[in-house]
Amino acid sequence: MGKRLGLCLVLGFLVVSLETAFADTVESSTSAGPGIFSEDGIYHGLSKALRDSGNGMEWTVDAGYSRTSFSERKGPPVVDITRSLTGTLGEERDGWRYGASYFISDTPAENLLGTGPLIYLGHTWEGSGNRPSLDLKIRYSSLNYRLDSHTGVLALGQDEAHVGTGLSWSMFSLYAGYGDYQYRHNVQQFNGGLQSSQTIRAAFTRLRAAIYGFPRYTVEGAATVSPDADWQLTLNEVKTDALIPHGTIYATQILAAHEFGRWEIDVGAERDLDIKFNQTMGLLNVSYHFDE
Repeated sequence: MGKRLGLCLVLGFLVVSLETAFADTVESSTSAGPGIFSEDGIYHGLSKALRDSGNGMEWTVDAGYSRTSFSERKGPPVVDITRSLTGTLGEERDGWRYGASYFISDTPAENLLGTGPLIYLGHTWEGSGNRPSLDLKIRYSSLNYRLDSHTGVLALGQDEAHVGTGLSWSMFSLYAGYGDYQYRHNVQQFNGGLQSSQTIRAAFTRLRAAIYGFPRYTVEGAATVSPDADWQLTLNEVKTDALIPHGTIYATQILAAHEFGRWEIDVGAERDLDIKFNQTMGLLNVSYHFDE
């Protein structure tokens, strides 16, 4: 039922975009390293009203694919392939942003299915003169995982509340965010039915850094410098306190972005470190912006 509902929502977004708007951006987002590969294909559309006046509807369709190979127990590495689909419909009006998403993921080797909604709200106060711009955003998600394991059918609910704020002035911008995670059902029991907890992606796609496993909370900070209109450099740091794997996880990400007309290319690296493993991933994002 959840999968059919999500597919209907995504198809509805595509119909709206074809009839009432133009395609704004198509993006490919790739992360790759030892034992991990992920790819997101992202379509972002805007209504003509939003494009022309700053007030109107927007929508996003994000199709994701990830492959993880990781050994948490004795024996050969566990290889999990996860496919995901996220559809988002929202609106911007007078500096406010609000909307909702629906998420579906499927990991056949684990007999694992994830579904759930997300809602978000944000507002931007534009600066003028020497005053910086301030951006505030809040999101809430409620994911439900179903696992058909050798011990029977297991369920896990994961609720996340996240608040973030950004400050932009001249060529500099700063971002800080905090996310709190709560679980319905027994996390230890659910994890015992998985071959690898690395297959659980703890939040939605298009994050500043990937978060895997079962976090209790995350703290995030980022600094961006734009020396001119075409270049952008970003340093991002995420600290996660996790239930499984128990302990603190750090993720550091560096990205350099450059625009070539309608094209934008981001190249960088991410370093993840926790008590059980550390890994370095290469990052490549390529996006194309359409004109009318």
